[in-house]
Amino acid sequence: MHSSDTTTHLSTPVGAALYLGAVLGAGVLVLPGLAVHLAGPASLIAWAMDSALGVVLALLFAALGTRYPGQAGVFGFVRQGLGPVVGAVAGWSYFMAATIGQIIVPLSGAVYVGAAWHFGPTGVLALAESILGVAILLNLRGLRVSGAVQIVLIVTVVSVLVGTAALGLAHARTERLDPFWLHGWLGVAHTATVLFFAFSGWEVIASLSGEFRDRARGLRTATLIALIAVTVLYLGISGAVVLGLPRSLAGSPAALFAIWRRTLGPTASTVLSLVAVCLATGTTNAFIAGASRLGDRLAFPRRSPIAVPHTMIWVIGAFAGLGILVVTLARASLTVPLAASSGLVLVTYLLCAIAGWRLLAGPTRWAAGLAALATLAILPFVPGIPWLLAAVASGALVLLKLPRTKELWSADRDPEFAE
Repeated sequence: MHSSDTTTHLSTPVGAALYLGAVLGAGVLVLPGLAVHLAGPASLIAWAMDSALGVVLALLFAALGTRYPGQAGVFGFVRQGLGPVVGAVAGWSYFMAATIGQIIVPLSGAVYVGAAWHFGPTGVLALAESILGVAILLNLRGLRVSGAVQIVLIVTVVSVLVGTAALGLAHARTERLDPFWLHGWLGVAHTATVLFFAFSGWEVIASLSGEFRDRARGLRTATLIALIAVTVLYLGISGAVVLGLPRSLAGSPAALFAIWRRTLGPTASTVLSLVAVCLATGTTNAFIAGASRLGDRLAFPRRSPIAVPHTMIWVIGAFAGLGILVVTLARASLTVPLAASSGLVLVTYLLCAIAGWRLLAGPTRWAAGLAALATLAILPFVPGIPWLLAAVASGALVLLKLPRTKELWSADRDPEFAE
């Protein structure tokens, strides 16, 4: 089922809010402490390295989205640069990665809240399904409704994170930088690999590039706003944790909670629970918005773009809802779905970067080259092989020519992507 939406054009504030929601995930609550645990104060270098990589990725996808606007996102970019078969593999790979991710994101937020309030498995399950359900309902209402709510969610999250950085830096002590190196450059490199996933998400809004009111200017401005905000927030929070907390607390997954508890006492649980729910909901909302449009373009390649892809929203919701139920009831680790999702995202990044190298010119072409090299360097560090199996399954979807997928094999370029 599909319907039109008279408000398909994204404003710059909504676009920036969706970008921030896609990049700022629940990981920001635990990654600063994990980074200190892995590399000590030198983790600040890892954050700076990944911030630079985030700039490269943001430039790459903004350039591709500006030059080839439309609702196909990574599928359209790779198809234009590397052909329809590789484009289909990239599209289905990313669609699968984003769908699997909607098991991880709601559960991550729910687990964090559950730990603060001592929820059992039933409470965590109910909260995770509720987060997913809210995001589904918002997307079914169209981008105007989901975008308006996204702005509220992101303003709340950013306000609290800015407060967290300010509170931590208010107690900053430079002596906490000594000893600076715990495991040398190897520790920093490993930490940067872990933190890389905190800087992914720039590809999500590429699927919505054609819905900006001013496609070129709107997308570039939204990217710039989100890029500055993400970089400042990540560096500010990591600095607050390293400089503002004793080492024993700075290396804890609950480092941000420790910053707030020092000032607010028991109220800190309420504050960070609110942030966890807002982050999880905002990220799920943004990913469903982008992935559903990509999935619709892949499954129905000859149909005119639609505003609200109801079918794909329900497909993603049903898969993620079932996944949340299975993972929670089985008390399974999120390691396998995380590895599968992360590996598929990296495969997609690599294909997009190679396509960008062929399609772009000037500084953005070099950004594509740097992104390709960085992705190749990180890919071997993805734990396990689930991502490889998922990539093979994605390729099989194309080779077996699932219903309507065979149209993707057409050698003719889609007019939608014509220069």
